[in-house]
Amino acid sequence: MTSPDLIWLLRGLMGVILVVGTLTAYYALAAGRRARSRSMLLMGGGFVLISLAAASAGLVYEILTHDPLTAWTVSAGLSAAGFVVILYSLLVRESAPLGDPAMEDLRGEAGSGAEVRVPNAESQKLDLTSGR
Repeated sequence: MTSPDLIWLLRGLMGVILVVGTLTAYYALAAGRRARSRSMLLMGGGFVLISLAAASAGLVYEILTHDPLTAWTVSAGLSAAGFVVILYSLLVRESAPLGDPAMEDLRGEAGSGAEVRVPNAESQKLDLTSGR
């Protein structure tokens, strides 16, 4: 492959990262709002940063500097920040499910061996003998 071919391949791959990252961020943010989950909102924010990293590399190179080292540095900085936010979203312990008291019975202490209790588990059993 020649150098112009590789530049178009790189642009295409960065475009794929931008589109897939943006879709992932959109769905994570929508799920976070729907579930009122701070960790999902943080995860969506991390994917936003990673998507911006893909876009920024090309924009910095093509429009601002034509210096690949500067473009890679900006992209790597945004990617690193995005991954830090995603890692934090996985480690953060939510104090409450942001206003959903029905979820209180489902939460257990991480690492304490506490059981997860499902309300009305007995009523959910399937009775195979009565045909229901």
